[in-house]
Amino acid sequence: MEEIMGNIKKKLDERRIRWAIWPKDGKRILQIEKASFANPLWKTRAELLASVRKQPNEIMWSVVLNGMDIILGFLLDELGENQRTALRIAVDPCVRNKGVGSILLDRIKDPDKPGANLFLPLENMSEKAVLFFRKNGFEPEKEEQPNG
Repeated sequence: MEEIMGNIKKKLDERRIRWAIWPKDGKRILQIEKASFANPLWKTRAELLASVRKQPNEIMWSVVLNGMDIILGFLLDELGENQRTALRIAVDPCVRNKGVGSILLDRIKDPDKPGANLFLPLENMSEKAVLFFRKNGFEPEKEEQPNG
């Protein structure tokens, strides 16, 4: 896999975004999930597939290389009436800092709906992740302190 990922790094300009295809993409998405988080949301492909199928308003996006169709990263988002919530975003550690995560975030920003909000749950997020979201135009909301 490392040799494949080395070749992928050379071809990153040939990437595109598409919906994840089930169950075909489950194995690769699960690999990225486990490599990206100490406590993965899904431990098996069956858990991942059940989670995604359970919510009809959730969409899994993936960034792939043209011609190779290897998933480099994914984003799970939930569509609400006036808000999209980025539930999970992860990029293969071998291709981080190459714009893959930014492509995913750009896909769910909707310039045609200026009143719509994109919500990113920031609790338990690493400082590195917060910096990534800031670089992409998002600011964590400050908790209001009670007056007293």
